[in-house]
Amino acid sequence: MTTPIIPYIKNLELTSYCNLNCPICVEKTWKREHLSLELLETILSKNKEVFEGQSIWLHYRGDPLLYPQLDIALDMFETYHVRTRLSTNGVLLTPQKIDMLLHSPLEGLVVSVITDDAEMYKQLRGSDKYETVRAHVDNLILAHQALGSHTKIQVMGLNYGQGVSKIEAFVKHYNNLGVEVAIHRFSDRINQSRYNPDMKKPIVSKRLPCKWVFNDIIILSDCSVTTCYFDLATRNILCNLRDYDYSILEVWNSETYQRIRAEHNSLHFKGACKDCCDWVYEHPDIDKEINTFVRIYPTKHV
Repeated sequence: MTTPIIPYIKNLELTSYCNLNCPICVEKTWKREHLSLELLETILSKNKEVFEGQSIWLHYRGDPLLYPQLDIALDMFETYHVRTRLSTNGVLLTPQKIDMLLHSPLEGLVVSVITDDAEMYKQLRGSDKYETVRAHVDNLILAHQALGSHTKIQVMGLNYGQGVSKIEAFVKHYNNLGVEVAIHRFSDRINQSRYNPDMKKPIVSKRLPCKWVFNDIIILSDCSVTTCYFDLATRNILCNLRDYDYSILEVWNSETYQRIRAEHNSLHFKGACKDCCDWVYEHPDIDKEINTFVRIYPTKHV
């Protein structure tokens, strides 16, 4: 595979704090911290040509609604011509947060409702916040419609083996409210998830190099860099921006990145890459209509 001159910055994590401890996630062994506004300004200003026109997710291991200066950060990204999106578990989606987000430059807001079954919610989230999240989503939809906000709203559901009929009911409920739905297949987070349903994945004859190491960078709140959205346990930390004077292009062209790309091109997979099985969803031999990792259900009411 070839490498573009400028990488796609998939995620820039504003905070590694999370207010839940979901069994479907990994053990939270990392140091919790916020990316300071000063450091964010440094990263943006030193990489203007990289960030120009990008559309970036502002979450990774944490919930961005815990970031204390989210409104200022969103304005800062807009100043540097960066489009922003974020995903939240919805617990902190209070009327005040809703008002701030819908009046901000935020382009996309995903609420991870994951299921419409309260008991399954407890199993998957390890929390009894199901009714709270449902109410917050209802308030968000009403406020969004009242304001005519430009921010795109999406509800995320999880395919954890509940069956087609239950997934369709979940989708229909939110589509009828005028909201797009995304159904994600369950990921075992490179064998690190603490909840593992028995779900079959597509079968292909040969593994290929993974697109992540050739196209994408993920920047964490401590300025470290990783390669993969599925590696929430951050086993694949490659380096830290601080060691490259915060230059993303120097990191992108570093010996470390070149080494992992060479390994993939040679079909030698190590560490987290070796243990991954979610690579199959990017394989050209599978039917994307059937086996896609994320299926989008738009609504004509949006």
